[in-house]
Amino acid sequence: MITVSLFVLIVDTPIKVESFVTKKQKKSPLLDDLRPPEFRNLPGYSDSVRSCVVNYVSATQDDVAIRYWYQRADLQAAAHDHDYCEISFLEHHVDKANQLTSQEAADLEKTTRAQSRSSLWHAARNN
Repeated sequence: MITVSLFVLIVDTPIKVESFVTKKQKKSPLLDDLRPPEFRNLPGYSDSVRSCVVNYVSATQDDVAIRYWYQRADLQAAAHDHDYCEISFLEHHVDKANQLTSQEAADLEKTTRAQSRSSLWHAARNN
């Protein structure tokens, strides 16, 4: 069995990336911006898209991947921003969540007695 070893001795300085010869790659037409030029780079466009995404996810409860680009709301900052209100931010949301009449509560309890098998119970828990 014959083994051959190849040792290369680099005497020169390393080659810089800028000196490599490369072929310029063509841009994929799928990545082109299809909007007319007057609608590109509009101020506030990203805020508009964020608002649409937040409202859509809030209304439909769909798990849309683009929503993960945006930070979640900071509830403590929101509470400090609303310190001028008559009742605290937390009290307002608790009161809003508990806006069931006694009749509605009784009806909901009656229709959701088989909790694990009741789609209405799961919907009420998510709200």
